[in-house]
Amino acid sequence: MSAKLHTVALTRSEKRQLRQMLRTGTHSARELTRARALLMADRGDADKAISQQLGISLTTPRDIRRRYHQGRLKRALTDAPRSGQPPKLTGKQKAKIVALACTTSPDGSTRSFGPTGTQGC
Repeated sequence: MSAKLHTVALTRSEKRQLRQMLRTGTHSARELTRARALLMADRGDADKAISQQLGISLTTPRDIRRRYHQGRLKRALTDAPRSGQPPKLTGKQKAKIVALACTTSPDGSTRSFGPTGTQGC
């Protein structure tokens, strides 16, 4: 088997920061899993052992190590922004739709929409 391309050697400060993250538990589950993977990689655990213990894919530990080398902890723990598709409606358009949906239905309508007929209004 070939040697690892990116080995993780965390500083004391980084280890302390990761352990603090895990103790408080106020971060996303994805960030906490990545923190655990980094600590295990720092100990020298193999990717297979990390993936089995954490219940992640076999390539994830390698990707986390690679991102650690690209930008240290911040890059390894968080996702890069994605372009994605722009929103189809503006905030003003969304507000108008919600306001319309939450009004009472006109007299003579067969279905009841509005405050009693919709959820979230």
